[in-house]
Amino acid sequence: MMRLAMTRLALVIRLALVTGMTGFAANAAATEPPPRSEEPPYRLAGKRDPFQTPAGVEKSRMNETADPTPTTPARPREPLEAFQLDSLKLVAILRSNAGWPPAAMVQDPQGKGHLVRQGFHIGTREGEVLEIGDGVVTIREPPPSLEGAPRIITLRLHEEKTP
Repeated sequence: MMRLAMTRLALVIRLALVTGMTGFAANAAATEPPPRSEEPPYRLAGKRDPFQTPAGVEKSRMNETADPTPTTPARPREPLEAFQLDSLKLVAILRSNAGWPPAAMVQDPQGKGHLVRQGFHIGTREGEVLEIGDGVVTIREPPPSLEGAPRIITLRLHEEKTP
């Protein structure tokens, strides 16, 4: 049995030597890498610049979207940006005699209260608190497209009626 295996091994080695088949390591060292071509594989001639506006398309139309919701901002989202503005309720205006800027208490649909100040972001469309006045909070939402105007929303103090 051992003799038969040795004979087969000897035949395989002879066949490899005769046909020029050697191990991969020896063969890889003997061959040189293919020569590099001087031309790039992709030719730019006749192609349009991907950073230019395509011919026949107005720049203003490129920025219009079917969904007026803005893209995700680069800053971290604030808790009240998870809610639509019409689902929030203004429940209190807080003023300080010590000179602190006014603040407002806004209640979300789950009943949790949130303190907001001027500059805070609120609503799903990246609204920003512009002003906190007597019984009102003014919010500015960016326009849905570059040509649109910003939307100004006013939250009024919610007065509960007592029986």
